Amino acid sequence: MKKILVFYEYPEVKKQFSKNFEKKEIDYLKGDVQDYKKDKKFEEAEVLSVFISSILDKKNIDKFPNLKLILTRSTGMDHIDLEYAKSKGIKVKNIINYGAISVAEYTIALLFEISKKITLANLEVRENKNFSARGIHKIESFDLAGKKIGVIGTGMIGKNLIKIAKGFSMEVLAFDKFKDEKWAKKEKIEYVSFDKLLKESDIISLHLPLLKSTKHILSEKEFKKMKDGVVILNTARGGLIETEALYKNLKSGKIFAAGLDVLENEDCLGRESHLNLCQIGIKNLNNKIINLENAVVTPHNAFNSREASERRISMSIEKIKEFLS
Repeated sequence: MKKILVFYEYPEVKKQFSKNFEKKEIDYLKGDVQDYKKDKKFEEAEVLSVFISSILDKKNIDKFPNLKLILTRSTGMDHIDLEYAKSKGIKVKNIINYGAISVAEYTIALLFEISKKITLANLEVRENKNFSARGIHKIESFDLAGKKIGVIGTGMIGKNLIKIAKGFSMEVLAFDKFKDEKWAKKEKIEYVSFDKLLKESDIISLHLPLLKSTKHILSEKEFKKMKDGVVILNTARGGLIETEALYKNLKSGKIFAAGLDVLENEDCLGRESHLNLCQIGIKNLNNKIINLENAVVTPHNAFNSREASERRISMSIEKIKEFLS
């Protein structure tokens, strides 16, 4: 009987896993893999279930001498050294599309926060007791209807975002190296070149995995091609945008505003256990970005709806059961 070791971030994970596996099959540890130097449970583990906050590099993978499967309860796998796991004969599985609706809706929520300035308007009433037209020019909003939104990546999240954007009468420009022509024809979506999307979009939203080929897909070169006053949205991975270029263009106003649920090297902002992985320059720039008035930054929370969490847990359990059968 293969031993399952689960690193869990909240009690519902333990509750659901315990319902589906016998007590002798499964163990739990709080925190993340890198928080432990060694544990007796590591030696027995053949199946490991983690979340994106667990860093499974060579050093941490080697803590598990009998490991056969890594199941990450996430879509992204950039926290796992996939090549090293493969060299050790360890299978790696992830969970796809559990948050495809949640992330798309959250992306639109960030765009609404930027376009409608709802938080600022609320503060005007709450703090300044201003419920008149006086002084409200500073919270003037802009319409989404008629704006061009460039969606980079047309997986399920990108497709859901496009569906919502069309509902607001936005014009969609889509880019993906792997085009879904059948879907595009059905939905009357135009695939365009990367350069055309950069040059013509009023709003640009990223929906890609973080790979060697996609790291810093938006850098200074790409920002120079964009319209002045562009809005940038990123609910995918922080490393898709070069941090220095992002800060520079937010500061100059080239980027009107950015809605960012992710930042490059974001673990450095709040997790002492990851300090050895931090790039100090990026950490300092992230802190500056967070304090900019034209940046709306949230803590990698787009996936975190009640419904998405339920799907993520149940799909994780099914993946493990498939492996064990």
